[in-house]
Amino acid sequence: MHRLLALDLSTKTGWAFFTSTSISDNKSLQPFKLEEYGLITLNQKILDFPGDYPENVKRACWAQTNGVVELIERLRPDTIVIEDTVPGRQALSQRFLEWYHYSLLSSIDSEFVPGAISRVVYIKTGVWRQTVGLKQSKQDAKNNKMANKIKELSPTMQREMRKSTGVKGKTTKKHLAVRMVNERFGLSFKVKDNDIADSILLGLAFIQGAPACDGT
Repeated sequence: MHRLLALDLSTKTGWAFFTSTSISDNKSLQPFKLEEYGLITLNQKILDFPGDYPENVKRACWAQTNGVVELIERLRPDTIVIEDTVPGRQALSQRFLEWYHYSLLSSIDSEFVPGAISRVVYIKTGVWRQTVGLKQSKQDAKNNKMANKIKELSPTMQREMRKSTGVKGKTTKKHLAVRMVNERFGLSFKVKDNDIADSILLGLAFIQGAPACDGT
């Protein structure tokens, strides 16, 4: 049996754990089963800026890393797949995220017996989304077009138009991920569960043979 742990690393780290009884010729896992999923949440007070920089970032990294290491120790995955970082975030958040990735990879190297975890794979955000087919429908595009028009109206008119059209706001990638996971796995996630949904779809993309990131 192959054991796969998918991680969406952030201050709210979504994780998903899959098992598979076999590996097909194209290296994808078949058939597979979603066994567990969850969220590891950082106490934001540890990171809040201004703080005791850089100690606040270090403490935040280790707090999240320890949570993931405990998860790895319990689940003992053969493969860990991680979403690659996306540049352009707020400076402190980006620094935390990069250090978090490094501290976790260092912990995996030092905490576990060599060979206990066969490999760590990174997949880019755009790649896993494309692999699982995460994209707007025609109805989503129509909804977003209407949402943009409503946003240009006065507050009173906005309320009236939202009530008459049923358009509450734009359909974002968070909405799409949650909707896909609910439909595919029979779950009932809310938008606030998007970090877990992303980790599930990341794992699914790996299972479906998404190409790994080579660092470029």
